Amino acid sequence: MTIVLIVGMFSLVAGALLAWRPIEMARLVGHFGMVKSDAGRTTEYRTAGMVMAALGLILSAIALFA
Repeated sequence: MTIVLIVGMFSLVAGALLAWRPIEMARLVGHFGMVKSDAGRTTEYRTAGMVMAALGLILSAIALFA
């Protein structure tokens, strides 16, 4: 369960940062060649960040209360 908690917390933080600052985070990840930064896709990045944060919250809750 420790691994689930770690993955959940990482997803929660990364998703929250992506939802809060979508273009800056896409640029940061773009330095590693994973995604291209596109100012026109702000809504998509923000939605993906919210979904990622929600999944991280669910995983963290499962790890803490199971």
